[in-house]
Amino acid sequence: MIDSIFLKAVSERKIPLYIYVLILFLIITKVITKSIFAELYDFFLATLISAVICLSLVFFRVKASMHMMGISGLVMFLVVLSITYQVNITFALSILIFIIGLVATSRLFLKAHTFPELIFGFFIGWIPQLLVAGW
Repeated sequence: MIDSIFLKAVSERKIPLYIYVLILFLIITKVITKSIFAELYDFFLATLISAVICLSLVFFRVKASMHMMGISGLVMFLVVLSITYQVNITFALSILIFIIGLVATSRLFLKAHTFPELIFGFFIGWIPQLLVAGW
């Protein structure tokens, strides 16, 4: 089903993404409740939305960088947390933004993704975090 751990073909991403979506769904429904961990629940809900978007793109044979999806989602989550609780985490955010650049550079250097795939991954991770925080 999978030729290598690098998942070169887009169709090889289906099964890992199904498993990832299932795990995120179980975390949201069984582990984290909205009443106790509201921010963490929102983070995992937005991550689930990102994973479903990525899975739906696989059916259209579009490959998006899940590394960029993860790191941009984390950065947006921390931005929302810092705004919500009015905490200055500028230093941590600057380091994470630098890490976004490192992740993108490494994915391009390893020829694992093209530039548009990195941009897709970035926005697939970033936008759901922003939208869920606005609810």
